[in-house]
Amino acid sequence: MPQYKGVSGQEIIDSIREGMDFVASLDIGPATNALCTQWQEGDKFVPIASAQTDDELAKAVNSSGATATFALLIKALDFHAERDTAGQGKRVLENIAKWDGDKGARMMMLTESDMEIKDHIASHSKFTSKVEQQKQVQDNPRGR
Repeated sequence: MPQYKGVSGQEIIDSIREGMDFVASLDIGPATNALCTQWQEGDKFVPIASAQTDDELAKAVNSSGATATFALLIKALDFHAERDTAGQGKRVLENIAKWDGDKGARMMMLTESDMEIKDHIASHSKFTSKVEQQKQVQDNPRGR
């Protein structure tokens, strides 16, 4: 069974699917959801699945666009891995990182999904802060 960076093609496919499904479940916004849908509904996995040698798998992974897509999603993935959102965030990013899928090059210009992810993180950070504030008040009602 061919491997790319010590990871089988099937494990790479599974991690891409899991990553795209996870980000899609966050419903960050239409542009971000469209990035995920391209992977969920497309046939981008065929070259990876049909690779017979390590070299073929490397070429298939590198030409698939997966690392470029994850580069667009990395801020959201990092944010939710840190919080282990839904008990999945950390595992999702770890599985992608096994084959360096999280190491894609970023474009210099902002995309619509960048703005959606920025807003998503900001809105969830505010929620976390309010929750933390409420917990502090509950834990220390006298303010000491």
